[in-house]
Amino acid sequence: MRRPCSRPCNDRLPGGFRRPAWGGLADGLFLLGFLALLALPLAIGVAVLRYRLYEIDRMVSRTIAYAIVSVILGTAFFGGVLVLSTTLSGFAQGETIAVAASTLGAFAAFQPVVHRVRRDVDRRFNRASYDAGLIAAAFSARLRDQVDIAGVAIDLDETVRGAVKPAALGLRIRGPRHDRSANVTGLRDGRIS
Repeated sequence: MRRPCSRPCNDRLPGGFRRPAWGGLADGLFLLGFLALLALPLAIGVAVLRYRLYEIDRMVSRTIAYAIVSVILGTAFFGGVLVLSTTLSGFAQGETIAVAASTLGAFAAFQPVVHRVRRDVDRRFNRASYDAGLIAAAFSARLRDQVDIAGVAIDLDETVRGAVKPAALGLRIRGPRHDRSANVTGLRDGRIS
């Protein structure tokens, strides 16, 4: 049989948190703050659904990219300071020179590191965007070799359908004279209709 508590038994909150024994207004404010903290994930979910923030993956990928860049450059900076300060310890201001040289090295490496990390993170997280870029680059390379307008139109159709996936596609090709133009729409099966 359970013995009754010698102190109030309702001092525990969900998650193992203890309610402080303040009483009155302070108790109400604490409970209000605790409920607001619990409601934060729900508020974020409602905001994402209401304002159609479905493309939050871009922010996530940029956050990951800049976190990786910060770790790489921070490690390079502190490693450079450590190596250069031990190497230049014989000079009068070896540590100051080491910090300055490491700062300049990290500054010079920032842009190349950011571009490389962004490319790798985009390849991993934004695969559709990365694939669309590859398709456009391949089309550009093929376009240099083709001179036939019908072939270019068919190739453009395949490229746009592969990269963007539109519901409808129309192509207007301007003729050799400016007063008339050929209107090409409905590219299907290699034929222009």
